[in-house]
Amino acid sequence: MDNKTFLGKVSKLTGRTVAETGQLSDALMTVLADCVTAGREVVLPGVGRFYPVLEEETVVVDRTTGKRLLLPPEAIVRFECAPSLVNKLKEARHNG
Repeated sequence: MDNKTFLGKVSKLTGRTVAETGQLSDALMTVLADCVTAGREVVLPGVGRFYPVLEEETVVVDRTTGKRLLLPPEAIVRFECAPSLVNKLKEARHNG
């Protein structure tokens, strides 16, 4: 589902305009980014949790040149799906 379709469905369910829904979506993404950047996890009940992970620096070998490269540490965001959402997805798959 693309962003336009997503915003359209959410706006119908909430009774808000697509523009208002877009602003709320942008605000949610800003808060998520700010929290994870600050090293905190964000839990959305019924959806899951977003949390930061710092991957260690690693040495890799370039396949074309054979040179060893040092990749610096990298902060990434992981997502863990809520069990209730996983169960809903399983039920939907079984029900057709």
